[in-house]
Amino acid sequence: FELSISNLDSVMIRQPKHTVAPFVKIAAQWMKAQVFEGYDSSYVVIYRETEKTIPYYEALIKENENDAEAFLYLGCTYGIRARVDLARKEWLNVLYSSYKGYRKIKHSENLNPDQADIYMPIGLLEYFAGMSPMPVKILANLFGITPDTELGIIHLEAAVDAKSYSWIESANALTYCWLYFENDVEKAE
Repeated sequence: FELSISNLDSVMIRQPKHTVAPFVKIAAQWMKAQVFEGYDSSYVVIYRETEKTIPYYEALIKENENDAEAFLYLGCTYGIRARVDLARKEWLNVLYSSYKGYRKIKHSENLNPDQADIYMPIGLLEYFAGMSPMPVKILANLFGITPDTELGIIHLEAAVDAKSYSWIESANALTYCWLYFENDVEKAE
């Protein structure tokens, strides 16, 4: 974990406008905290690191309002927060972070619809909104998020098939969906 985080820091120093490295660094720090400190500590890390990273992406967007990747990873940064809120079953926070992230990701899609990595966060939002209690589904619909587990799986599969940055995390999410929620052991395997 330390080497990964150090390498990501190096990328960010050498390429200060790199869009992927700051988001991946959040994930690396999150995983490190999960392994060595436990889930509760990892949630604190997510919130701390997203608070640092959101202004970074906002600055990139201020410099270039057509930077589709900056919008995508800003949206994903909000999305990783939403995943923590989901684990804690803090439904209103899930909706807030999901909505902010979804808006940024959809804007990214409008700027560059050929980005395969947009399908991972969109698929996750659709899937888990589809699994949520009815009040959350209604709010998700109002915010433009389609609460549909089947559509979520289709988008996650598209991210896997594209073999871009998000394919491993998309495959991981699909495994959990199939194994724990869809009860389809063959697909999970």
